[in-house]
Amino acid sequence: MDAYQGVVSLNLPQIAIIANGDFNKFWKILDERLETCREALLVRHNLLKGTVSDVSPIHWQYGGIARLAKGEKIDRLLENGYSTLSLGYVGIYEMVQAMLGESNTTEEGQKFSLEVVSYLKKACDKWREETGLGFSLYGTPAENFSI
Repeated sequence: MDAYQGVVSLNLPQIAIIANGDFNKFWKILDERLETCREALLVRHNLLKGTVSDVSPIHWQYGGIARLAKGEKIDRLLENGYSTLSLGYVGIYEMVQAMLGESNTTEEGQKFSLEVVSYLKKACDKWREETGLGFSLYGTPAENFSI
């Protein structure tokens, strides 16, 4: 079973709107936001260190996530890819519309979409290599996003 340390999501349409069609600006803002996401995920990871299994016995003692002893710290389950720190993203279609003025289903739109997702995946891979933590990438459902 995989434990989940949390997610921080990028609002790609907002980045594209701010960049206003300027690709240099888009990549610069994306890099800045990626660094903020990395820092936020590491804060979450560090806050979980030292947590004992008693805080949520169903998860940590009775098999929801693990079977730790009463009073045992969850620290070892936060390392080595057992649990994930997730970078989410939302709004690929809207990002492409804002940057290119066309759908992500066009050849150019698809190329840009794949370039961005590949870039995000490479960031997660780099973070995983640097820290040994289970960074992952996934498309965030936007139901909980608001303006």
